[in-house]
Amino acid sequence: MYMNGRNLRNLKKAVAVIGIGAMGLGVFGCGSEKQEAVEIPNLTSAVLNDSTVTADSHFANQAQVVKSLEEELAKKPKLDNPFVALDPFHIAPLSAVAVFVTDEPSQITVRVEGKDEFTAIEHTFAGFGKQHMVPIYGLYADTANKVTVTAVTQSGNSTVKDLEIKTDVLPEDISKSEVKVKQADKMAVGLTFVDCPHVNGNYMLAVDANGDIRWYLSEKKYNGSVMLTHLKNGNMLISNGEPIPNTYNNLPTVFEISPLGKVVAAYNVYGIHHDIREMENGNLLFAASKEGRDSQNDYIVEVDRKTGKAVKEWDLKEILPMTAYEAKKPYIGGTSNWFHNNAIWYNEAKKEFVVSGRHQNAVLKFDADTKQIKWILSKTIGDSNENLRKYMLKPVGDDFEYPTAQHAAMEMPDGRIMLFDNTNFDIVDASGNLLQDRLYSRAVIYEIDEKNMTVRQVWEYGKERGRDLYSSFISDVDYLGQEHYLLDFGGKYIADDGSVYDHMYTKKDIKNKSKRQSTIIELLNGEVVWELDLLGNSNSNTYKAERKDIYQGI
Repeated sequence: MYMNGRNLRNLKKAVAVIGIGAMGLGVFGCGSEKQEAVEIPNLTSAVLNDSTVTADSHFANQAQVVKSLEEELAKKPKLDNPFVALDPFHIAPLSAVAVFVTDEPSQITVRVEGKDEFTAIEHTFAGFGKQHMVPIYGLYADTANKVTVTAVTQSGNSTVKDLEIKTDVLPEDISKSEVKVKQADKMAVGLTFVDCPHVNGNYMLAVDANGDIRWYLSEKKYNGSVMLTHLKNGNMLISNGEPIPNTYNNLPTVFEISPLGKVVAAYNVYGIHHDIREMENGNLLFAASKEGRDSQNDYIVEVDRKTGKAVKEWDLKEILPMTAYEAKKPYIGGTSNWFHNNAIWYNEAKKEFVVSGRHQNAVLKFDADTKQIKWILSKTIGDSNENLRKYMLKPVGDDFEYPTAQHAAMEMPDGRIMLFDNTNFDIVDASGNLLQDRLYSRAVIYEIDEKNMTVRQVWEYGKERGRDLYSSFISDVDYLGQEHYLLDFGGKYIADDGSVYDHMYTKKDIKNKSKRQSTIIELLNGEVVWELDLLGNSNSNTYKAERKDIYQGI
Protein backbone atom coordinates (compact mmCIF):
# COMPACT_ATOMS: atom_id res chain seq x y z
CA MET A 1 0.00 0.00 0.00
CA TYR A 2 1.11 3.57 -0.57
CA MET A 3 -0.18 7.04 -1.26
CA ASN A 4 0.87 9.65 -3.83
CA GLY A 5 1.86 7.12 -6.43
CA ARG A 6 0.82 4.10 -8.43
CA ASN A 7 1.67 0.53 -7.55
CA LEU A 8 3.75 -1.78 -9.73
CA ARG A 9 2.00 -4.82 -8.30
CA ASN A 10 -1.21 -3.66 -9.94
CA LEU A 11 0.62 -2.99 -13.20
CA LYS A 12 2.30 -6.36 -13.63
CA LYS A 13 0.50 -8.82 -11.39
CA ALA A 14 1.96 -11.76 -13.26
CA VAL A 15 5.51 -10.70 -12.52
CA ALA A 16 6.36 -12.12 -9.10
CA VAL A 17 10.11 -11.83 -9.07
CA ILE A 18 12.97 -9.89 -7.57
CA GLY A 19 14.52 -6.71 -8.71
CA ILE A 20 16.26 -3.47 -8.57
CA GLY A 21 19.16 -1.90 -6.85
CA ALA A 22 22.85 -1.25 -7.16
CA MET A 23 24.10 -2.66 -10.45
CA GLY A 24 20.46 -3.00 -11.38
CA LEU A 25 18.53 0.28 -11.54
CA GLY A 26 19.57 3.43 -13.26
CA VAL A 27 18.92 7.06 -14.08
CA PHE A 28 18.36 7.81 -17.72
CA GLY A 29 17.92 10.73 -20.08
CA CYS A 30 15.89 11.06 -23.25
CA GLY A 31 17.13 11.36 -26.83
CA SER A 32 20.04 13.73 -27.32
CA GLU A 33 19.77 14.84 -23.70
CA LYS A 34 20.60 11.42 -22.30
CA GLN A 35 22.15 11.68 -18.84
CA GLU A 36 24.65 9.31 -17.33
CA ALA A 37 23.37 7.05 -14.58
CA VAL A 38 23.75 8.86 -11.27
CA GLU A 39 21.73 7.23 -8.48
CA ILE A 40 22.66 3.65 -9.30
CA PRO A 41 24.36 1.98 -12.26
CA ASN A 42 22.42 1.23 -15.41
CA LEU A 43 19.70 -1.38 -14.97
CA THR A 44 20.36 -2.78 -18.42
CA SER A 45 23.77 -4.06 -17.34
CA ALA A 46 24.29 -7.70 -18.21
CA VAL A 47 23.80 -10.24 -15.42
CA LEU A 48 26.84 -12.44 -14.87
CA ASN A 49 25.90 -16.11 -15.28
CA ASP A 50 22.37 -15.11 -16.17
CA SER A 51 21.38 -18.69 -16.96
CA THR A 52 22.00 -19.64 -13.33
CA VAL A 53 19.90 -16.71 -12.14
CA THR A 54 16.98 -17.35 -14.48
CA ALA A 55 16.99 -21.04 -13.50
CA ASP A 56 15.98 -19.95 -10.00
CA SER A 57 12.19 -19.79 -9.77
CA HIS A 58 12.15 -16.60 -7.70
CA PHE A 59 14.54 -14.64 -9.90
CA ALA A 60 13.54 -16.03 -13.28
CA ASN A 61 11.57 -13.03 -14.52
CA GLN A 62 13.41 -10.10 -13.01
CA ALA A 63 14.12 -8.69 -16.48
CA GLN A 64 10.38 -8.28 -16.98
CA VAL A 65 10.15 -6.23 -13.80
CA VAL A 66 13.00 -4.01 -14.93
CA LYS A 67 11.26 -3.54 -18.27
CA SER A 68 8.04 -2.57 -16.49
CA LEU A 69 9.87 0.08 -14.50
CA GLU A 70 11.46 1.43 -17.66
CA GLU A 71 7.99 1.68 -19.17
CA GLU A 72 6.83 3.69 -16.18
CA LEU A 73 9.84 5.94 -16.52
CA ALA A 74 9.03 6.49 -20.19
CA LYS A 75 5.65 7.93 -19.13
CA LYS A 76 7.62 10.79 -17.52
CA PRO A 77 5.87 11.06 -14.16
CA LYS A 78 6.86 14.23 -12.33
CA LEU A 79 8.09 14.43 -8.75
CA ASP A 80 4.75 15.86 -7.66
CA ASN A 81 3.11 12.53 -8.57
CA PRO A 82 5.82 9.88 -8.88
CA PHE A 83 5.33 6.23 -9.62
CA VAL A 84 5.99 4.44 -6.32
CA ALA A 85 6.43 0.67 -5.99
CA LEU A 86 6.63 -0.99 -2.59
CA ASP A 87 8.69 -4.18 -2.72
CA PRO A 88 8.01 -4.57 -6.44
CA PHE A 89 9.75 -7.91 -6.60
CA HIS A 90 8.45 -9.53 -3.44
CA ILE A 91 11.60 -10.16 -1.43
CA ALA A 92 12.49 -6.90 0.39
CA PRO A 93 9.19 -5.77 1.95
CA LEU A 94 10.61 -2.72 3.73
CA SER A 95 12.06 -1.21 0.55
CA ALA A 96 10.50 0.70 -2.30
CA VAL A 97 11.40 2.60 -5.47
CA ALA A 98 10.21 5.99 -6.69
CA VAL A 99 10.24 6.70 -10.45
CA PHE A 100 10.02 10.24 -11.81
CA VAL A 101 11.58 12.83 -14.10
CA THR A 102 12.74 16.39 -13.49
CA ASP A 103 12.79 19.26 -16.00
CA GLU A 104 16.37 20.12 -15.16
CA PRO A 105 19.27 17.86 -14.18
CA SER A 106 18.82 17.37 -10.44
CA GLN A 107 20.52 15.69 -7.52
CA ILE A 108 18.21 13.56 -5.40
CA THR A 109 18.02 13.13 -1.63
CA VAL A 110 15.68 10.63 0.02
CA ARG A 111 14.82 10.57 3.71
CA VAL A 112 12.78 8.03 5.68
CA GLU A 113 11.70 9.53 8.97
CA GLY A 114 12.72 7.61 12.07
CA LYS A 115 11.24 7.39 15.52
CA ASP A 116 13.97 9.72 16.78
CA GLU A 117 16.92 11.73 15.48
CA PHE A 118 19.16 8.67 15.38
CA THR A 119 16.92 6.38 13.35
CA ALA A 120 16.04 8.52 10.34
CA ILE A 121 17.67 7.17 7.17
CA GLU A 122 18.79 9.79 4.66
CA HIS A 123 20.91 9.55 1.54
CA THR A 124 21.97 11.97 -1.19
CA PHE A 125 22.84 10.31 -4.50
CA ALA A 126 25.90 11.48 -6.41
CA GLY A 127 25.54 13.43 -9.65
CA PHE A 128 22.68 15.09 -11.52
CA GLY A 129 20.14 13.64 -13.94
CA LYS A 130 16.69 14.19 -15.39
CA GLN A 131 15.29 10.68 -15.09
CA HIS A 132 15.30 8.97 -11.75
CA MET A 133 14.67 5.57 -10.20
CA VAL A 134 15.28 6.14 -6.52
CA PRO A 135 15.61 3.22 -4.08
CA ILE A 136 13.97 3.84 -0.71
CA TYR A 137 15.39 1.75 2.10
CA GLY A 138 14.62 1.42 5.79
CA LEU A 139 10.83 1.58 5.99
CA TYR A 140 9.12 0.47 9.20
CA ALA A 141 6.75 -2.49 9.07
CA ASP A 142 3.01 -2.01 9.61
CA THR A 143 3.46 1.76 9.32
CA ALA A 144 2.43 4.68 7.15
CA ASN A 145 6.03 5.79 6.59
CA LYS A 146 6.82 9.43 5.94
CA VAL A 147 9.34 9.67 3.12
CA THR A 148 10.70 12.93 1.74
CA VAL A 149 12.26 13.14 -1.72
CA THR A 150 14.17 16.30 -2.59
CA ALA A 151 15.44 17.27 -6.03
CA VAL A 152 18.06 20.06 -6.22
CA THR A 153 19.11 21.56 -9.55
CA GLN A 154 22.64 22.61 -10.41
CA SER A 155 21.61 26.22 -9.76
CA GLY A 156 20.41 25.31 -6.27
CA ASN A 157 16.64 25.34 -6.77
CA SER A 158 14.89 22.57 -4.87
CA THR A 159 11.63 20.68 -5.16
CA VAL A 160 10.36 18.63 -2.22
CA LYS A 161 7.80 15.84 -2.27
CA ASP A 162 6.42 14.13 0.82
CA LEU A 163 5.29 10.56 0.32
CA GLU A 164 3.41 8.21 2.58
CA ILE A 165 4.35 4.57 2.03
CA LYS A 166 2.34 2.00 3.94
CA THR A 167 3.84 -1.38 4.74
CA ASP A 168 2.52 -4.72 5.89
CA VAL A 169 3.11 -6.41 9.24
CA LEU A 170 6.21 -8.49 9.86
CA PRO A 171 6.02 -12.28 9.53
CA GLU A 172 4.92 -13.95 12.76
CA ASP A 173 8.00 -16.16 12.81
CA ILE A 174 10.62 -13.43 12.44
CA SER A 175 12.97 -12.77 15.36
CA LYS A 176 12.05 -10.25 18.01
CA SER A 177 14.54 -7.89 19.62
CA GLU A 178 15.14 -6.41 23.05
CA VAL A 179 17.51 -3.48 23.44
CA LYS A 180 19.26 -3.72 26.81
CA VAL A 181 21.66 -0.78 26.43
CA LYS A 182 21.49 2.18 24.03
CA GLN A 183 23.69 5.25 23.78
CA ALA A 184 22.72 6.12 20.24
CA ASP A 185 24.98 9.17 20.04
CA LYS A 186 28.02 6.93 20.53
CA MET A 187 27.04 4.21 18.08
CA ALA A 188 28.56 3.75 14.63
CA VAL A 189 26.15 4.86 11.91
CA GLY A 190 24.12 2.39 9.93
CA LEU A 191 21.86 -0.59 10.43
CA THR A 192 22.97 -3.82 12.07
CA PHE A 193 22.58 -6.70 9.61
CA VAL A 194 22.37 -10.27 10.92
CA ASP A 195 21.89 -13.67 9.38
CA CYS A 196 21.09 -17.22 10.38
CA PRO A 197 23.73 -19.96 10.26
CA HIS A 198 21.63 -22.42 8.27
CA VAL A 199 19.65 -22.22 5.05
CA ASN A 200 15.91 -21.85 5.74
CA GLY A 201 16.60 -21.26 9.43
CA ASN A 202 15.44 -17.66 9.77
CA TYR A 203 15.21 -14.37 7.94
CA MET A 204 18.17 -12.21 7.04
CA LEU A 205 17.36 -8.86 8.62
CA ALA A 206 18.68 -5.48 9.74
CA VAL A 207 17.74 -3.48 12.84
CA ASP A 208 18.27 0.12 13.88
CA ALA A 209 19.45 1.49 17.23
CA ASN A 210 16.00 0.93 18.74
CA GLY A 211 15.94 -2.69 17.63
CA ASP A 212 13.26 -2.05 15.01
CA ILE A 213 13.56 -4.17 11.89
CA ARG A 214 14.16 -1.82 8.95
CA TRP A 215 15.03 -4.37 6.26
CA TYR A 216 14.67 -8.11 5.71
CA LEU A 217 14.55 -10.73 2.99
CA SER A 218 11.15 -12.39 2.97
CA GLU A 219 12.44 -15.65 1.48
CA LYS A 220 14.24 -17.77 4.09
CA LYS A 221 15.87 -20.07 1.57
CA TYR A 222 18.36 -17.40 0.51
CA ASN A 223 19.72 -17.00 4.04
CA GLY A 224 22.45 -19.02 5.68
CA SER A 225 25.98 -20.41 5.38
CA VAL A 226 27.97 -17.47 3.95
CA MET A 227 25.74 -14.48 4.32
CA LEU A 228 26.44 -10.93 5.33
CA THR A 229 29.17 -10.45 2.81
CA HIS A 230 28.62 -6.81 1.95
CA LEU A 231 30.37 -5.52 -1.15
CA LYS A 232 31.76 -2.07 -1.90
CA ASN A 233 29.01 -1.36 -4.43
CA GLY A 234 26.34 -1.81 -1.75
CA ASN A 235 25.30 -5.28 -2.83
CA MET A 236 25.48 -8.40 -0.71
CA LEU A 237 25.94 -12.11 -1.34
CA ILE A 238 23.17 -14.56 -0.52
CA SER A 239 22.78 -18.33 -0.68
CA ASN A 240 21.06 -20.00 -3.60
CA GLY A 241 19.24 -22.05 -0.98
CA GLU A 242 20.45 -25.44 -2.22
CA PRO A 243 23.31 -26.91 -0.14
CA ILE A 244 25.36 -29.68 -1.74
CA PRO A 245 24.25 -33.07 -0.35
CA ASN A 246 26.58 -34.77 2.17
CA THR A 247 28.50 -31.57 2.92
CA TYR A 248 28.54 -29.19 5.86
CA ASN A 249 26.17 -26.62 4.31
CA ASN A 250 28.45 -26.21 1.30
CA LEU A 251 26.86 -24.27 -1.56
CA PRO A 252 27.34 -24.56 -5.34
CA THR A 253 26.23 -20.98 -6.00
CA VAL A 254 25.78 -17.59 -4.37
CA PHE A 255 23.90 -14.64 -5.78
CA GLU A 256 25.01 -11.02 -5.69
CA ILE A 257 21.92 -9.03 -4.85
CA SER A 258 21.07 -5.40 -4.11
CA PRO A 259 19.09 -4.37 -1.00
CA LEU A 260 16.04 -4.05 -3.27
CA GLY A 261 16.48 -7.58 -4.54
CA LYS A 262 17.95 -7.24 -8.04
CA VAL A 263 20.35 -10.09 -8.73
CA VAL A 264 23.30 -8.92 -10.79
CA ALA A 265 25.51 -12.00 -10.71
CA ALA A 266 25.69 -15.65 -9.82
CA TYR A 267 29.01 -17.14 -8.77
CA ASN A 268 29.29 -20.86 -9.30
CA VAL A 269 32.06 -22.23 -7.09
CA TYR A 270 31.98 -25.74 -5.67
CA GLY A 271 31.59 -25.96 -1.91
CA ILE A 272 31.17 -22.30 -0.89
CA HIS A 273 30.98 -22.00 2.89
CA HIS A 274 31.46 -19.64 5.84
CA ASP A 275 33.31 -16.66 4.40
CA ILE A 276 33.82 -14.56 1.27
CA ARG A 277 36.10 -11.53 0.93
CA GLU A 278 36.18 -8.83 -1.71
CA MET A 279 39.61 -7.85 -3.03
CA GLU A 280 40.69 -4.35 -4.04
CA ASN A 281 40.34 -5.24 -7.72
CA GLY A 282 36.78 -6.47 -7.11
CA ASN A 283 37.60 -10.17 -7.31
CA LEU A 284 36.15 -12.44 -4.65
CA LEU A 285 37.92 -14.87 -2.33
CA PHE A 286 35.74 -17.85 -1.41
CA ALA A 287 36.17 -20.32 1.41
CA ALA A 288 35.40 -23.44 -0.58
CA SER A 289 35.88 -27.17 -0.97
CA LYS A 290 37.56 -29.08 -3.79
CA GLU A 291 35.19 -31.14 -5.85
CA GLY A 292 35.97 -34.81 -6.18
CA ARG A 293 38.02 -35.40 -3.04
CA ASP A 294 37.10 -36.82 0.33
CA SER A 295 37.57 -33.66 2.41
CA GLN A 296 35.76 -30.33 2.57
CA ASN A 297 36.07 -26.81 3.96
CA ASP A 298 39.82 -26.73 3.22
CA TYR A 299 40.15 -24.77 -0.01
CA ILE A 300 40.28 -21.08 -1.04
CA VAL A 301 39.36 -19.88 -4.52
CA GLU A 302 39.78 -16.44 -6.11
CA VAL A 303 37.08 -15.69 -8.67
CA ASP A 304 37.31 -13.01 -11.36
CA ARG A 305 34.35 -10.70 -10.75
CA LYS A 306 33.91 -9.93 -14.45
CA THR A 307 34.00 -13.47 -15.81
CA GLY A 308 32.94 -15.55 -12.82
CA LYS A 309 35.89 -17.87 -13.45
CA ALA A 310 38.36 -19.15 -10.87
CA VAL A 311 41.79 -17.59 -11.40
CA LYS A 312 43.71 -18.83 -8.32
CA GLU A 313 43.38 -21.59 -5.75
CA TRP A 314 44.95 -22.40 -2.39
CA ASP A 315 44.82 -25.91 -0.96
CA LEU A 316 45.05 -25.93 2.85
CA LYS A 317 46.13 -29.56 2.79
CA GLU A 318 49.15 -28.52 0.77
CA ILE A 319 49.85 -25.46 2.91
CA LEU A 320 49.45 -27.25 6.23
CA PRO A 321 51.22 -30.65 5.96
CA MET A 322 49.97 -32.80 8.82
CA THR A 323 50.67 -36.33 9.99
CA ALA A 324 46.94 -37.06 9.86
CA TYR A 325 44.23 -34.84 8.42
CA GLU A 326 41.64 -35.46 11.09
CA ALA A 327 39.48 -33.18 13.23
CA LYS A 328 40.64 -32.83 16.79
CA LYS A 329 38.23 -34.38 19.26
CA PRO A 330 35.56 -33.62 20.39
CA TYR A 331 34.84 -32.29 16.89
CA ILE A 332 33.07 -34.87 14.79
CA GLY A 333 34.46 -33.79 11.43
CA GLY A 334 36.76 -36.80 11.13
CA THR A 335 38.93 -36.81 8.03
CA SER A 336 36.25 -35.18 5.89
CA ASN A 337 35.90 -31.91 7.81
CA TRP A 338 39.38 -31.99 9.34
CA PHE A 339 40.09 -28.21 9.24
CA HIS A 340 36.72 -26.45 8.96
CA ASN A 341 38.02 -23.12 7.70
CA ASN A 342 35.53 -20.53 8.90
CA ALA A 343 37.38 -17.27 8.17
CA ILE A 344 39.45 -15.67 5.42
CA TRP A 345 41.37 -12.44 5.89
CA TYR A 346 43.64 -11.19 3.12
CA ASN A 347 46.27 -8.45 3.45
CA GLU A 348 46.75 -7.29 -0.13
CA ALA A 349 49.76 -5.08 0.61
CA LYS A 350 51.69 -8.00 2.10
CA LYS A 351 49.93 -10.72 0.08
CA GLU A 352 49.23 -12.74 3.20
CA PHE A 353 46.24 -14.79 4.33
CA VAL A 354 44.95 -15.32 7.84
CA VAL A 355 42.60 -18.31 8.13
CA SER A 356 40.82 -20.02 11.01
CA GLY A 357 40.60 -23.80 11.36
CA ARG A 358 37.93 -24.46 13.97
CA HIS A 359 38.52 -28.21 14.04
CA GLN A 360 42.23 -27.74 14.73
CA ASN A 361 41.81 -24.86 17.23
CA ALA A 362 44.25 -23.05 14.98
CA VAL A 363 44.63 -19.64 13.35
CA LEU A 364 47.47 -19.32 10.86
CA LYS A 365 49.05 -16.83 8.50
CA PHE A 366 50.62 -17.85 5.20
CA ASP A 367 52.12 -16.16 2.16
CA ALA A 368 49.69 -16.08 -0.77
CA ASP A 369 52.43 -16.46 -3.42
CA THR A 370 54.82 -18.95 -1.82
CA LYS A 371 52.17 -20.64 0.33
CA GLN A 372 54.73 -20.66 3.13
CA ILE A 373 53.38 -20.60 6.69
CA LYS A 374 54.33 -17.48 8.67
CA TRP A 375 52.96 -18.52 12.07
CA ILE A 376 50.35 -20.66 13.79
CA LEU A 377 48.34 -19.65 16.84
CA SER A 378 47.34 -22.95 18.46
CA LYS A 379 47.94 -24.85 21.66
CA THR A 380 47.48 -28.32 20.24
CA ILE A 381 48.27 -28.55 16.53
CA GLY A 382 51.91 -29.44 17.24
CA ASP A 383 51.04 -32.38 19.50
CA SER A 384 51.11 -34.89 16.65
CA ASN A 385 52.71 -32.69 13.99
CA GLU A 386 56.34 -32.11 14.92
CA ASN A 387 57.01 -30.45 11.57
CA LEU A 388 54.62 -27.62 12.49
CA ARG A 389 56.09 -26.79 15.88
CA LYS A 390 58.59 -24.31 14.44
CA TYR A 391 55.67 -22.15 13.28
CA MET A 392 53.83 -22.14 16.61
CA LEU A 393 53.77 -18.85 18.47
CA LYS A 394 55.04 -18.79 22.05
CA PRO A 395 52.77 -17.00 24.56
CA VAL A 396 54.22 -14.13 26.59
CA GLY A 397 52.68 -11.95 29.30
CA ASP A 398 50.00 -12.61 31.87
CA ASP A 399 46.43 -13.86 31.49
CA PHE A 400 47.06 -15.55 28.18
CA GLU A 401 44.55 -18.03 26.76
CA TYR A 402 44.65 -19.88 23.45
CA PRO A 403 41.47 -19.76 21.38
CA THR A 404 39.37 -22.87 20.85
CA ALA A 405 36.61 -23.43 18.27
CA GLN A 406 37.25 -19.84 17.17
CA HIS A 407 35.53 -17.84 14.43
CA ALA A 408 35.90 -14.56 12.51
CA ALA A 409 39.70 -14.22 12.72
CA MET A 410 40.78 -10.90 11.20
CA GLU A 411 43.82 -8.65 11.01
CA MET A 412 43.23 -5.18 12.44
CA PRO A 413 44.69 -2.06 10.77
CA ASP A 414 47.58 -2.06 13.25
CA GLY A 415 48.42 -5.71 12.50
CA ARG A 416 46.95 -7.23 15.64
CA ILE A 417 44.69 -10.26 15.34
CA MET A 418 41.10 -10.11 16.54
CA LEU A 419 38.77 -13.11 16.71
CA PHE A 420 35.78 -14.64 18.43
CA ASP A 421 36.87 -17.34 20.88
CA ASN A 422 33.98 -19.75 21.49
CA THR A 423 35.98 -21.63 24.20
CA ASN A 424 34.23 -24.98 24.24
CA PHE A 425 36.99 -27.15 25.72
CA ASP A 426 37.38 -28.39 29.31
CA ILE A 427 33.75 -27.61 30.08
CA VAL A 428 32.30 -31.05 30.92
CA ASP A 429 32.65 -33.40 33.89
CA ALA A 430 33.53 -37.11 33.73
CA SER A 431 29.91 -37.93 32.90
CA GLY A 432 29.76 -35.46 30.04
CA ASN A 433 27.63 -32.89 31.86
CA LEU A 434 28.28 -29.22 31.16
CA LEU A 435 29.99 -27.36 33.97
CA GLN A 436 27.93 -24.18 33.99
CA ASP A 437 30.48 -22.18 35.98
CA ARG A 438 33.16 -22.80 33.34
CA LEU A 439 31.15 -21.53 30.40
CA TYR A 440 32.06 -18.29 28.67
CA SER A 441 32.85 -16.94 25.23
CA ARG A 442 34.83 -13.85 24.36
CA ALA A 443 36.15 -11.49 21.77
CA VAL A 444 39.93 -11.34 22.03
CA ILE A 445 42.84 -9.40 20.53
CA TYR A 446 46.35 -10.81 20.19
CA GLU A 447 49.57 -8.94 19.47
CA ILE A 448 52.02 -11.02 17.45
CA ASP A 449 55.78 -10.50 17.17
CA GLU A 450 56.68 -12.35 13.97
CA LYS A 451 60.41 -11.79 14.41
CA ASN A 452 60.52 -13.45 17.81
CA MET A 453 57.54 -15.75 17.13
CA THR A 454 55.66 -14.68 20.25
CA VAL A 455 52.03 -13.81 20.96
CA ARG A 456 50.57 -11.65 23.69
CA GLN A 457 46.91 -11.37 24.65
CA VAL A 458 46.16 -7.64 24.96
CA TRP A 459 42.36 -7.41 25.26
CA GLU A 460 39.25 -9.49 25.78
CA TYR A 461 35.54 -9.05 26.42
CA GLY A 462 32.91 -11.60 27.43
CA LYS A 463 34.70 -13.86 29.88
CA GLU A 464 33.65 -11.67 32.80
CA ARG A 465 29.97 -12.28 31.92
CA GLY A 466 30.26 -16.05 32.09
CA ARG A 467 27.54 -18.31 30.77
CA ASP A 468 25.21 -15.39 29.98
CA LEU A 469 27.18 -14.82 26.77
CA TYR A 470 28.29 -18.40 26.17
CA SER A 471 28.12 -18.97 22.42
CA SER A 472 29.35 -22.45 21.63
CA PHE A 473 29.35 -22.10 17.83
CA ILE A 474 29.27 -19.52 15.01
CA SER A 475 29.52 -15.82 16.18
CA ASP A 476 31.45 -12.81 14.96
CA VAL A 477 33.64 -9.78 15.70
CA ASP A 478 33.94 -6.60 13.64
CA TYR A 479 36.34 -3.68 13.88
CA LEU A 480 34.43 -0.38 13.63
CA GLY A 481 37.27 1.99 14.51
CA GLN A 482 39.84 2.75 17.20
CA GLU A 483 38.67 0.92 20.36
CA HIS A 484 35.29 0.46 18.67
CA TYR A 485 33.97 -3.08 18.09
CA LEU A 486 30.78 -4.93 17.20
CA LEU A 487 30.52 -8.37 18.83
CA ASP A 488 28.00 -11.06 17.92
CA PHE A 489 27.47 -13.75 20.55
CA GLY A 490 25.33 -15.57 18.06
CA GLY A 491 25.30 -19.22 19.14
CA LYS A 492 23.42 -19.26 22.45
CA TYR A 493 21.24 -22.18 23.60
CA ILE A 494 19.27 -21.27 26.72
CA ALA A 495 17.19 -23.69 28.79
CA ASP A 496 13.96 -22.71 30.55
CA ASP A 497 15.74 -22.73 33.93
CA GLY A 498 18.41 -20.29 32.70
CA SER A 499 21.17 -22.85 32.25
CA VAL A 500 22.78 -23.10 28.82
CA TYR A 501 23.51 -25.85 26.36
CA ASP A 502 26.47 -26.52 24.09
CA HIS A 503 26.54 -27.10 20.35
CA MET A 504 28.77 -30.18 20.60
CA TYR A 505 28.08 -31.76 23.99
CA THR A 506 24.30 -31.37 24.22
CA LYS A 507 22.08 -33.85 22.38
CA LYS A 508 20.50 -32.39 19.28
CA ASP A 509 16.89 -32.99 20.33
CA ILE A 510 17.50 -31.18 23.63
CA LYS A 511 19.40 -28.16 22.35
CA ASN A 512 17.00 -27.65 19.44
CA LYS A 513 14.11 -27.34 21.90
CA SER A 514 15.97 -24.63 23.81
CA LYS A 515 15.79 -20.89 23.23
CA ARG A 516 18.22 -20.21 20.41
CA GLN A 517 19.24 -16.60 20.88
CA SER A 518 21.90 -14.03 20.08
CA THR A 519 23.34 -11.06 21.92
CA ILE A 520 24.95 -8.30 19.87
CA ILE A 521 27.15 -5.79 21.68
CA GLU A 522 28.79 -2.58 20.52
CA LEU A 523 31.79 -1.46 22.57
CA LEU A 524 33.46 1.96 22.45
CA ASN A 525 36.52 2.62 24.60
CA GLY A 526 35.61 -0.31 26.82
CA GLU A 527 32.03 0.83 27.37
CA VAL A 528 28.94 -1.01 26.17
CA VAL A 529 27.09 1.59 24.07
CA TRP A 530 24.56 -0.81 22.58
CA GLU A 531 23.36 -4.27 23.51
CA LEU A 532 20.57 -6.14 21.79
CA ASP A 533 19.10 -9.61 22.23
CA LEU A 534 17.53 -11.42 19.29
CA LEU A 535 14.97 -13.93 20.50
CA GLY A 536 11.44 -15.21 20.11
CA ASN A 537 11.99 -17.32 17.01
CA SER A 538 12.67 -21.05 17.02
CA ASN A 539 16.12 -20.12 15.70
CA SER A 540 17.42 -16.65 16.48
CA ASN A 541 21.06 -17.70 16.34
CA THR A 542 23.16 -15.48 14.08
CA TYR A 543 26.32 -16.41 12.23
CA LYS A 544 27.45 -12.84 11.61
CA ALA A 545 26.51 -9.26 12.47
CA GLU A 546 27.65 -6.22 10.53
CA ARG A 547 27.02 -2.49 10.90
CA LYS A 548 26.47 -1.00 7.45
CA ASP A 549 25.01 2.04 5.76
CA ILE A 550 22.31 0.43 3.65
CA TYR A 551 23.04 2.96 0.88
CA GLN A 552 26.74 2.11 0.84
CA GLY A 553 28.22 2.28 -2.63
CA ILE A 554 25.37 4.08 -4.42
